Amino acid sequence: MKRFFKILGIIIGLLILVFFILAFTQPKVAHIVRTRTWKASQPVVFDQVVRFKNWPHWSPWVEIEPGVKLTYEGVDGQPGSSYTWVGDETGSGKMTNIAVTIEKMKYELEFIKPWHGRSSGSISVEAQQTGEVKVTWEMEMIATFPFNALNFMFDHSVGKDLERGLELLEAYTVAHPQIEMTESNIVERSFPATNYATIRKSVSFAEMKDFSESVFRKIREAAPERIVGPPATFYYRWEDSAQKYEIGPAYALSGSGPLPDKDITVMPVPTSTVISLLYKGGYANLGSAHRILQDYAGKRGMNIVNVLEEYISGPADDPDSTKWATNVIFFVK
Repeated sequence: MKRFFKILGIIIGLLILVFFILAFTQPKVAHIVRTRTWKASQPVVFDQVVRFKNWPHWSPWVEIEPGVKLTYEGVDGQPGSSYTWVGDETGSGKMTNIAVTIEKMKYELEFIKPWHGRSSGSISVEAQQTGEVKVTWEMEMIATFPFNALNFMFDHSVGKDLERGLELLEAYTVAHPQIEMTESNIVERSFPATNYATIRKSVSFAEMKDFSESVFRKIREAAPERIVGPPATFYYRWEDSAQKYEIGPAYALSGSGPLPDKDITVMPVPTSTVISLLYKGGYANLGSAHRILQDYAGKRGMNIVNVLEEYISGPADDPDSTKWATNVIFFVK
């Protein structure tokens, strides 16, 4: 018996030694990354990622516990929005959106039960030239000494959850290839100060297409290295009955200096409050997005200052109009 306890003591001592060796050699942050690529529209997939109210469609943790209680706060899809969960199997905690770009959302996680902890992560959705999307889900798990000795286990355990989430996200977006056009998808946000290269002119509806294409071409030729966004159009005035429109086809630019083509104006747009709606489909029905935004602004007493359309994808990217995406933005006060 003494020999047994002696051997057991040696084993326990070795395990403790290994544990502390790992604690001294393992980083305090475990970085977990999983990537998946499939055929889908980037705006459709990103809409699922950036809006927490869409996560139950594909969340691996909701799959584990479908009855988990979810509570949402803030403007869904924007920095500062969050959701909390309370469940028997998944514990409780809070996820907060801390930053958003056109293809990436960063978040912070606070675990409350069964243990307290924090981590951070991001999900990016990148459009590929093949018509596919590349989705990368990253998480950083932070552990203090000596519990960082267990960080090597997180890549396996948490990595399996991320892999399953990407599988479910693919299945859902393939089965639901459209973004629903409702007020619930309108985003209220701060629009950053931006410089635009543009040519402003009053045109008829019949002239609009040729005029816009000529302006886009002139800007690309004048400042290819300064263009930092998709083609866009400002709408200053419109008379639908007369089919007359004052528009400014434009590109967002880096820097504020003038361009060599004197017909092109570099126009500064200050930091502004906007409401926006991502529309997917051919341009014939684009007016529906404008009407939804107009109704939304009217109900809330917002004054519309300016209107901008950003052409995220269009005829130059794919002949299939169901895959075109336009971000309709209303500048409001």
